[in-house]
Amino acid sequence: MQIPVEDASLVLLVSDGVADQVPPEVFARLCREHAADPQSAWVALVDGADSVAGFA
Repeated sequence: MQIPVEDASLVLLVSDGVADQVPPEVFARLCREHAADPQSAWVALVDGADSVAGFA
């Protein structure tokens, strides 16, 4: 499957554990807030999912 993306796009693949735990609006906000540093975006998303799931 090919999905066209713009040059400045960020593609972030996550497991259902993150996608199911982090609401879409929070997911979008965290990605925007950490757009300059994909590693920090990933950490924020996993931390958010862990917090919702009661692991943090």
